[in-house]
Amino acid sequence: MILRDENIRIAVTDCLTRAHVDARNLAVEIREGVAHVEGSVPTQEQQARLYQVLYDQIHDFAIVPHEVRVGA
Repeated sequence: MILRDENIRIAVTDCLTRAHVDARNLAVEIREGVAHVEGSVPTQEQQARLYQVLYDQIHDFAIVPHEVRVGA
């Protein structure tokens, strides 16, 4: 992983943490500056917060395709 990709990954995970999204079952992978977020969150509320974070904060520096389900 290149340094820029690692910096994006850290920024994505930090934003999710600040939004109180339980990211324990999420995989955040950055490839060539594009964030890929996959996995699950416990509630629909957290899923909505995750999407809000991705679209409101992260889109400034990376396209964010994602597949996040609700449930374990």
